[in-house]
Amino acid sequence: MAEFADATAAQTAVSALNGVLCRVQFRVEEQPSRKRANPASTVFVGNIPYDVEEPELRELFCTVGEVNDVRIVRERGKREHKGYGFVEFIDTPTRDAAIEVLHDSEFNGRKIRVTTAERGVSSDGQSKHTICHAAVYDFPQEYQQLSADELAE
Repeated sequence: MAEFADATAAQTAVSALNGVLCRVQFRVEEQPSRKRANPASTVFVGNIPYDVEEPELRELFCTVGEVNDVRIVRERGKREHKGYGFVEFIDTPTRDAAIEVLHDSEFNGRKIRVTTAERGVSSDGQSKHTICHAAVYDFPQEYQQLSADELAE
């Protein structure tokens, strides 16, 4: 069984096998994250420019203090994000400083909104991540030893 970060990565792997006769079965599941997010030290970030990704957002918020995690919310099954996300800090004083310094500040041409996160994690108090499983059956023997790069050639 192979595990992929998301459905797009799984589909890319299957596309690389174009023309190879095999059966593929997908199973997508949400599981609790290995680390618990602390909602008390998390901020909601709204109006994130659409060309910004997690590393740039992390860099901006690191100017205020130490950042534990950055999550930009994405459209289900798509690469594009929805324009908002969450940043978790090491403690609540750092969270408060980020709100004071960065709320209504301009970032890549847009005025971002930084507020206390009310729902930075799921309702059961744990953040979630998604795993996409793909089981491949009847995979030809000659392909079993090839790397992903070799399959893509």
